[in-house]
Amino acid sequence: MLKPYLFTFLSLIVITAVVFTFQSCSGSGQYTAASLPGTFEYHLVDQSGERLLEGKVSFKETSDGKYTMEFVIDKTLKDFPGVDGFRSQNPTVTYTPETRKVFIAMTPMTGDYQLYLNLDLVGNSLAGDWSHDTMKGTQSQGRFYGTRIN
Repeated sequence: MLKPYLFTFLSLIVITAVVFTFQSCSGSGQYTAASLPGTFEYHLVDQSGERLLEGKVSFKETSDGKYTMEFVIDKTLKDFPGVDGFRSQNPTVTYTPETRKVFIAMTPMTGDYQLYLNLDLVGNSLAGDWSHDTMKGTQSQGRFYGTRIN
């Protein structure tokens, strides 16, 4: 039978070994399922769950640690207020790796016409809310669902 102090000592050694193993894997430079860069197939739904858009969205990390995005609409299934904002060529992407939160301002250069996406990266899925806001308030909103394809 192990003495209590010996059991505690061996437990600490095992925990330390596990922590160092995970830390050494995290700096490998390869993207993991929790990293943002890559391409996702997505669909956008309104508040009733009706599909509005389908397509692909690609994220890249720049050399200064920021992110860029290309948003491609393959199908417009239903016209809705704010659809033009998804055609924006100048979105702003903010990704916080620690919380795996993605915030996208699709129309950052317009003051009275804003289209936002607040997303969570979970494994190979990207999901969350979108909102189209104007000076008159929220005009349309719904959910975004994406699945990583590479």
